[in-house]
Order: sequence, then structure tokens, then C-alpha cells
Amino acid sequence: MPTTASSSFDPSAVETVCAFGYVKFPAHDESFHVKLEMTVDTLPIRISIEGNKSTLQWECIVTNIQANKPHEAEYAVPSDAVVNALMDALRSLNNSSNGHGDIDYCKLELRSSEDGNMELVVNLTLFKRVQVLYLFKLARQSIKHIEIVKAKVRDLECLVDNLEAKMRDLETLDRSFDKLNGFCAHSTAQTASQV
Repeated sequence: MPTTASSSFDPSAVETVCAFGYVKFPAHDESFHVKLEMTVDTLPIRISIEGNKSTLQWECIVTNIQANKPHEAEYAVPSDAVVNALMDALRSLNNSSNGHGDIDYCKLELRSSEDGNMELVVNLTLFKRVQVLYLFKLARQSIKHIEIVKAKVRDLECLVDNLEAKMRDLETLDRSFDKLNGFCAHSTAQTASQV
């Protein structure tokens, strides 16, 4: 079975955590906090998604990547390649304004189902012609009040990190501008002294 209950995932075995704070999926107005937790062997992997506005949460535990592709699919992609493509696509969609990332070989879609659950669709394109789909069913999680507070704190931390990164970029730009002004002033002074 591709997706199992959360109890089968051992948090103490988690080796890698990738978290993206503002993932924008096509067909959704709100952005999402997406977290991938992996063990040293890559599998099992926990995929957790949380709405940044709604604070609703979904998750699935994946124990077999290949069990998440359609049975009639002619092709399969190695599990590590699927996970890496998923991370690349999430990174591309993080802070995206329109929900369309900048990579062509992996597109993501987050579909809502009538029962309140979600499906994460990973569409891989190989050799510009072959498409392989993987579908991960995410179960809605019950949320405690403390989890909502933690989510808000995490959102604020992500916002502060983004603002700090923008400030560093502006400081670098400001230093470059100061150097350019210094160079222009020096060139103007040299030209004036030659006249």
C-alpha cells in the first residue's frame, strides 16, 4: 500500500527535512507550507502540506513511490529521481506569484477532493515527450489549537527569513551603487583635471 497511517513513520529516523514556506500551486488562491521528511534511505517519506491562510493540514506517508503511479503507466522513474524532481518543483513554486514554476520537466498540481483530502500530482516529462504521473493522496489532519499557534509562528519566521534575504540583496546592491558612484566621481575628477 503506497500511503500509510502517520503512526508507521518513525520521526526519530528522519535524516532530511526540506521545508518550503510559500508554495503556490495552480488552481489555489492561498499559498502552502510544504515539508518533506526523509530517512537516510529516502523511504519512507512524509509529505506534509498546510494552508498558510486556512492552517488546514494534510499529510501522507509514502513507503513505495512506484505504487503511486497509475497501474496502466508504461514507464517508471527511480524513486530517488521522483523525490529529487518533487523537491526541485517545490523549490521552483516557492514564492511563485502565479503557481507556475520555472522548470519544465516536473509540474505539480494540488487537487482537492470532496471528502476534504488532497491529492498531490507529480507530472514528470522525460525526453520532452514521455510523461509519467505520480499521485500522492494526502489525508486531512485534525489540528489542535497549539498547532495553529505553531503554524502562525512558523509563518512569521519564514516572513522574517524572506525579509532578511531581501535586505541582504539591497545592501549588496547599495554597496555596488556606492562603488559605481565612487568610480564615476573619480572619472569625472580625472576628466576635469585633464581639461
